[in-house]
Amino acid sequence: MRERWYPTLIVLGLLGGMVYTLHADLAHRPSSPRQLGNETVAEGTENKGVSDWWLVVLTGGLVGVGFLQAQVSMRQRDLMSEQTKIIRSQAEQSVQTMRALIFKNHTEDRFHLSDQNASTISQVSINIRWHNFGNTPGLNAEGWAEYSVVRDMVNQPDPIFLKHDPDHPYIAQIGPRVEFSTGPILIPYAEVNEVVQQKARIFVWSRVEYSDVFMDTPRRVTEICEELIVLLDPNEALTIERAGTGMKATKAILFRTYGRRHNAAT
Repeated sequence: MRERWYPTLIVLGLLGGMVYTLHADLAHRPSSPRQLGNETVAEGTENKGVSDWWLVVLTGGLVGVGFLQAQVSMRQRDLMSEQTKIIRSQAEQSVQTMRALIFKNHTEDRFHLSDQNASTISQVSINIRWHNFGNTPGLNAEGWAEYSVVRDMVNQPDPIFLKHDPDHPYIAQIGPRVEFSTGPILIPYAEVNEVVQQKARIFVWSRVEYSDVFMDTPRRVTEICEELIVLLDPNEALTIERAGTGMKATKAILFRTYGRRHNAAT
């Protein structure tokens, strides 16, 4: 805002300088042509004073024109600046629209463990399913997961920060609108049985890292947490269900806990 006052201050300074110069010139002139002793020179001096006035007026006019041109230029500059901001904003929105967005799929896994085959099952296998909801592929995608057993039936567990593991599955590219899975996670049935008896809770922690086609942006991370819930369906079969959602949970761990239910529906 201060820059807009600079042309005004310059014009005022020039006008003040011209007024001061004119005043000083008139102050040093003789009050009467007769003091010079030469009528011809005196008349010439009076004509010179008139020409000085016209010079001041002309200079002031030129300065005023320059001032108006400066104001117009400043307005054009401000308009161009606003247009540039709008173009940049539209470009950023376009980039956001085209980014790869990998989140966990809405679909929840269910495992039916009937009383007849429960004794023969030693572990439960879980695959984490993901989906690229973006319009461009996710590059150099990596996904891994693990689980934790929590015997605190009230409070949420402490977050597990998954670190890079050279043995985890590595996926080179995930196309737009493409689903993929990471895992499996193997959970001993004895620990699952603790959940059935309401003595423990099992949480699955999963994470995916990837890059998008815009190489100037850092790698993107989606990290979620889900609780395994064991339900009884109408056929008295045990159903293990992942009851958490990580949609839109970029760079964050979310918890969503369900209470015990008596059917397989969520």
